[in-house]
Amino acid sequence: ISLFMALATGTSWGTMSILFPLLLVPTYEASNGDEIIFYSVVAGVLSGSVAGDHMSPISDTTVLSSLSCECNLLAHVGTQAPYVMAVTVISILLGTIPIGYGAWPNIVGILLGAFITIMFVYTVCVPYNRITST
Repeated sequence: ISLFMALATGTSWGTMSILFPLLLVPTYEASNGDEIIFYSVVAGVLSGSVAGDHMSPISDTTVLSSLSCECNLLAHVGTQAPYVMAVTVISILLGTIPIGYGAWPNIVGILLGAFITIMFVYTVCVPYNRITST
């Protein structure tokens, strides 16, 4: 929810300020004060907000980043979105779901996520060749 909200509004801080009051108290009460569930909701709101803001075409940071690189805004968004979605899918499939169901400890999810992300970078990502002037 926070990813899509930040994507639509273009602000991670605004998304956090809207979702924290709406989700934290009901989550704490519904989970009978379970700290793990509470911290998981906080982490979900934070990570989703930042991910959605990072690939939003109306985000101030995205606009300023494309302006500073002197590239088209939609071209910049098009290059950022696949990486955001790859990291989001990796974190959900190797972290949120298995750790939430107790399939493995946190450190296993972190190490698996780091390994898969590194493999993604070296196999899928386009290398950047530094242009030198002569």
